[in-house]
Amino acid sequence: MGKNENSNPVGRGQDEDVEDQDEEQKTKVSLACTPRNGAVSNGSLVLRAEEEMCAWAFDILIAHLEGHPKRPPPPASVVRLKECGVSCPAFVTWMKQRKGAVGFSREDADLRGCIGSLSPIPIMEL
Repeated sequence: MGKNENSNPVGRGQDEDVEDQDEEQKTKVSLACTPRNGAVSNGSLVLRAEEEMCAWAFDILIAHLEGHPKRPPPPASVVRLKECGVSCPAFVTWMKQRKGAVGFSREDADLRGCIGSLSPIPIMEL
C-alpha cells in the first residue's frame, strides 16, 4: 500500500477495527486464564467439573443444611476460575442410595434433591 492509501478495507471504519482489537484482547485474556480443567474452543472457555468442585458443592450444601455460618473454603481450581472472572451455569443433583442397594448406579439410587441455574452466575456464588 502506498503512503496515502487507507489501510481499512472498504466498508470498514476505524470503530470496527477497534472492536476487532478489543475482541482479540478478550480472547488473549481468556486464553491466559484457561484453568487446567478447561479447554478453549473458538476463543470460548469450556469448563469441566472436577471431583474437588463437586465435593465443594456438596460441602456448601451440607454446611447450609447444618446451619453453619461460614461456607467451606473453595478448592484451588475454583479459586483459579474466580481469579479469571468466570461465570457459568451450574446444576447439582443429590442422589440417595436405595435401601439394600450395593452400587451407585442410576438403578441403585433415587433423586434426593437438586438445585441450579441455567443463567451464568459468578463461580463463587454457586
